[in-house]
Amino acid sequence: MDIKFNKGFSDKKEQSIQRIFVIGCMVYVSIGFAYQITEIKVNDPFWLRFLVGTIGLMGLIMTRLSTYFQQYFSTVLLMTMFICNLHFYYLLYINDFDANFRISLLVVVITTIMFINSKRLHLAYNLFTVLAYAGLMLYTGRVDHDILLLGLLIFVVLLFGYMKNSDRMEAFRLVNENQILLNTVNNNIYNGIFRINTQFRLLYANDYLARMLGYAVTEDRQIVEEIKRVFQNHKQINLRLEALESIKDMEVSFLRKDGTEFWGLVNMSPIVAEDEVPYYDGTILDITDKKIAENELMLFSAAIDHTPTGVVMTDRWGKITYANPYFTKLTGYNIDEILGTKIERYGVVNDTESAATWGRLISGSVWKGELNFRNKLGKVLTELTSVAPIRNEKGDIQNIVILTEDITERKHAEIATLEAKEKAEEATRAKEQFLSTMSHELRTPMNSVIGISNILLDENPRPDQVENLNILKFSAINLLAIINDILDLSKIEAGKMEFLREDFDLHYTLINIKRAHAFKAEEKGIKISLQVDENLPNILKGDAHRLNQVLNNLVSNAVKFTEQGTVNLHVGIDAETDEEVKLKITVADTGIGIPGDKLEYIFQSFGQASAETAQKYGGTGLGLAITQKLVLLQGGDIQVSSKLGKGTTFTVGLTYERGNALYRNEKPLLPAESSKLDNVRILLVDDNVINQKVAIKFLSRWKAQVTTANNGQEAIDKHLAGDFDLILMDLQMPVMDGLEATALIRKMDEPIKAKVPIIALTAAAMNQEREQALKLGVNDYVCKPFVPEELYDKLVKFSLKSKEQRMLLANTPKVDKVKKRG
Repeated sequence: MDIKFNKGFSDKKEQSIQRIFVIGCMVYVSIGFAYQITEIKVNDPFWLRFLVGTIGLMGLIMTRLSTYFQQYFSTVLLMTMFICNLHFYYLLYINDFDANFRISLLVVVITTIMFINSKRLHLAYNLFTVLAYAGLMLYTGRVDHDILLLGLLIFVVLLFGYMKNSDRMEAFRLVNENQILLNTVNNNIYNGIFRINTQFRLLYANDYLARMLGYAVTEDRQIVEEIKRVFQNHKQINLRLEALESIKDMEVSFLRKDGTEFWGLVNMSPIVAEDEVPYYDGTILDITDKKIAENELMLFSAAIDHTPTGVVMTDRWGKITYANPYFTKLTGYNIDEILGTKIERYGVVNDTESAATWGRLISGSVWKGELNFRNKLGKVLTELTSVAPIRNEKGDIQNIVILTEDITERKHAEIATLEAKEKAEEATRAKEQFLSTMSHELRTPMNSVIGISNILLDENPRPDQVENLNILKFSAINLLAIINDILDLSKIEAGKMEFLREDFDLHYTLINIKRAHAFKAEEKGIKISLQVDENLPNILKGDAHRLNQVLNNLVSNAVKFTEQGTVNLHVGIDAETDEEVKLKITVADTGIGIPGDKLEYIFQSFGQASAETAQKYGGTGLGLAITQKLVLLQGGDIQVSSKLGKGTTFTVGLTYERGNALYRNEKPLLPAESSKLDNVRILLVDDNVINQKVAIKFLSRWKAQVTTANNGQEAIDKHLAGDFDLILMDLQMPVMDGLEATALIRKMDEPIKAKVPIIALTAAAMNQEREQALKLGVNDYVCKPFVPEELYDKLVKFSLKSKEQRMLLANTPKVDKVKKRG
């Protein structure tokens, strides 16, 4: 967009020409109108005169109202006068060309010549005028004195004008070229350039100003309105304009066409002409990006100033050039005391490691870690510090940025937490050690009690002895259950409870639960019923032992607190998919019931409904607590409902995978005598003579050959001297324990002895003890008091492996070792 100045005219001359031309056009129109309403007869129609005058008026009105047409004022004026010229030729053609019109034609010709700025256009106009005039005279046959004289005058004027206007037209050509050059420069420069007069009228603007404001180059009126709006509403600009002062580097906010804001840097200078100030020339530089960057920098600076982190910048040698307020607060020094000092100054005195670290950091390393600072008062602070270099384009270090966060209190809290954790872990270890020792010390004699009871019951005792032996065994098993409950609770609290995923026969488990409690129920005169849904799958995958434990606790409780009536165990399907089955297990009794306010309490460790209940029925209060935890740890749920004196119902939901349909629960029957361990050589290692006797009783009945050892050292000696198929190893023994003995056996040179199967037969029942034993080379693990069937199964399994291993080693070629002579 170029809002150009009128070529060759100042504002005053332009206005004078416009006024004269307006008057001329109005006279032209008036004459045509006067001819129409009077009796004067003219040959040309009224509308033609009116049209010619109206065209002139409309052209002038457009140049006054539109800044776009103002740049073409000279062209509009020339075209209007040429139309008038054509009208005069028409009058000559129709023989209605009186003396007044002849003079007018001469005036129009002279005026038209003045506005022609091109030699080619001037020559073309001259030829057109001469040919048109001469042709009309010949065509109309009018060659009178007046016509010839007028033609001669026109020709002389044309010739004189062409000759005399050469310099003027050359000047116009140069002006046009310069203006084109100026417009090209102005439109390609990245500045908005404009000229306004004292009434804020925009006299000139380049294309870039339009693009900057978001307008098309033809939308000049909108551009004018935006410039006018901003300048009129800007108090400082108004004051400067009134004082005839220049405006330099003033930041002004403008609105683009789409309503977005942009910032321009405005410079304006008054142009003084004829002792007046007709206009101002100015430029607008788009500084929006700069303002955004400044605002972002200001926000960033404010953020750094208010952040609870120390921010320090140094030069490449570690001399501080900037520090934020938090760093001054941190160190206790004011900013003047900090600037120019070395960053190492704030490290801990005599801390050589810290000094060395600072030396590495200011060399350009990127680092994050903890450093010690000393503040102005001498207090040592621990700081989480980050250091990074700032490099120039060549990669050279220019500055170093250091961020510090005070973590002194956090470090103190961490130390306190660590100490508390160590104490808690120490207490946990002491607790585990106590439980391990207690379990071992209790299980060892109980192994003897239960083992001897089993042996005596299998040796056809007298009827009066059977009852006493069953009472003895039952009491021992109850005591063992209490020990197991305490150990399970410890595992759960330590987060060490693990669950197996293996196939098991659900129906077999349920039948065994019923059988296990049938004897006690019959003693009390109550009935146990088992109901299983028909569509319940037989084989599931999960931890059968933990399911057995949950059911055993619930049924045992139901039998214990029921004096008459029934205990009903019902198992059905709550939900199922192709892969999983959610069981709904219900254990309902007709016992004493639980008060409503005690329902939640019963699941707490060592919690029972009342002290009276504990005294009357006994128990530790661990069964239900462990049951709930086992259910929840497997992703299940458990609810209880009860009415005092009416009974209690426990409902358990547990989800299991569908098992392998081909699985068969084939537990080997344990005969009194067996041939599967016939002549198997077993080294029995145990420091307890009674436990030795119990084990020997069973091993002998299974026809195994037993050799005993009283500690680990004795076991190693006998193993080296003898030939054994497997070893039953106790773990806690004097002189040398079973773990150390196992480790030494695994390091023996002879492969057959080093790889002998070792089964731990121990009262150590803690998980960590089992894991440690397996890690050191124990093949399997049996807890005391042992279940004869379990021990038998494992002895058969590993005796077979021992035979296979011996055959494999026997068929391996031996390599003779030949010592080289030195």
